Amino acid sequence: MKNKLYPNLGIIIPADIKRQFPQGGALTFVLNFAELYQGEIIIFDATLKRKELFASRKIKFNNVSLERIPIIRIINNKYIPIRLQSLLFYILSISKLYNLAKKIDAFYVHSPEAALPLVIFKYKKVIYHMHGATNPLLYSKFRFFRKKIFQKLFDIFIHFPIIKRSDLIITINEECQNLVNLVYKNTRSFYLPNLVNRNMFKKLEKAKCRELLGLKKDETIILYVGRLSEVKGLYFLLDVFYHLQSSHSSDLKLIFVGTGEEESNLKSKCKQLGITNCVEFHGKVNYEKMPIYYNSSDLFILPSYREGTPMVLLEAMSCGAKILTSTAGNTEKLLKNYPLKIVLKNHCLEEWKDAIIKLLNIEIKNNFSVKEDVFFSNFINELKKLRL
Repeated sequence: MKNKLYPNLGIIIPADIKRQFPQGGALTFVLNFAELYQGEIIIFDATLKRKELFASRKIKFNNVSLERIPIIRIINNKYIPIRLQSLLFYILSISKLYNLAKKIDAFYVHSPEAALPLVIFKYKKVIYHMHGATNPLLYSKFRFFRKKIFQKLFDIFIHFPIIKRSDLIITINEECQNLVNLVYKNTRSFYLPNLVNRNMFKKLEKAKCRELLGLKKDETIILYVGRLSEVKGLYFLLDVFYHLQSSHSSDLKLIFVGTGEEESNLKSKCKQLGITNCVEFHGKVNYEKMPIYYNSSDLFILPSYREGTPMVLLEAMSCGAKILTSTAGNTEKLLKNYPLKIVLKNHCLEEWKDAIIKLLNIEIKNNFSVKEDVFFSNFINELKKLRL
């Protein structure tokens, strides 16, 4: 039964939630949020199939029934950036979106290209969720768009107008909040860390988890979860693993979970280094299986150069995994009270190698639990104010 005190939300995300593509922290957040939220929700997402556009369907995620209406189409085109595609689609479909959203109190938007037309051609209140403060063009796969002039244009004509015109902005870390204050101090904002489903991500028996995945009990498993892209520092990770593997006596294995544009190049690098027999690419994995992967690992690793607030770190922490990560995404603050972690500022091969060895040798003596999210109820109160 839905709570009528909660505003009706139209959640907009440029991802196909039915097929969970492309995977990422924003998509995971939306699915976790939808499970917790007690008000009416319509998810306006993307689709890979033209025939699904603007068609309402009911889908289930973790036994929660969601209404889904795709309003843009994802087209795999190596010549046109997906953000530019999305922006054009959102502009062209805005009138249809408004017709489909008559019972909505506010749009809850998870990408700048979706938020821009909504704040310019304003019809409903707009909540903009900033999943990171770094300019998205800085690490674009189209190197031409990494130039500072394009980053500046993106800020002036897209990011800044969204910040100024949104009714509420959700920030996930201090960097996001500082950017909001820099652009427009009068903007109403609220800090909300990413949400983790604690009933799903919890400590499980390692031996049983490995049996379910067909992994050996005596292997030492290092796990990476996320998009296979340059910004995630995965070439650096392979170099670290190569030097570690050549000097480590135990049976080491590195497992990648996820897909991305660098997958074939990463596999080629594994061949060059001669480590294909101890590196596995498991591709896209059903989200329900992820707690099994975290609990099967001896170490979770995230060597990113840029992050928002990494959802995978929160999931790994909730499962009690040992964690080695870079400082990208304000991870020092995120993991401040977590005992099984090392956070490194520099991408120095020897430092990362030594940190892996140190973490692998730490014995987990005491059970500990991760505190529940304390911000969600306060965020709901902010949403309720939008109805007034």
